[in-house]
Amino acid sequence: MNFKIVKKGKFFVAFDLVDKKRSYGKIHMDTGRFIGDTRCLVELSKFQETYKEETYKQEIVDKVLEEIKKDVADGDMTAIEELLKFLPIKNLKDYLPEVLDKRYKYKINYSREVIVLGKSEDEAKDEFKDDYIFDEIISIKKVGD
Repeated sequence: MNFKIVKKGKFFVAFDLVDKKRSYGKIHMDTGRFIGDTRCLVELSKFQETYKEETYKQEIVDKVLEEIKKDVADGDMTAIEELLKFLPIKNLKDYLPEVLDKRYKYKINYSREVIVLGKSEDEAKDEFKDDYIFDEIISIKKVGD
């Protein structure tokens, strides 16, 4: 049997999927005390555990952010740099803004996609072949002049 789990006050309540007003049971968010039809107990318990884990993780994230703010204010980037080393390179690249280089008229979005203004793909590849940033170009797109 499937249920729609909804947070109501300090409880998670299991509702019927068809008769949306009918509840089968509820579990207290903090104590785990259950009241109701045991058919929904497992699903409510899993939901409660997931909620606790997410809440705990958010508390830790908030504390880390406070420490990062203090470190930045003190000019200490060492711990932040160490944390960033654990992130996948794609997440780091996605965080960065696109850069427009007016000198070469290209834009790189750190996913190794270069958008070239007014140049053909071959001209761009030839021009950027020695630039270390472009070692792993995925694609080059021409846009306008």
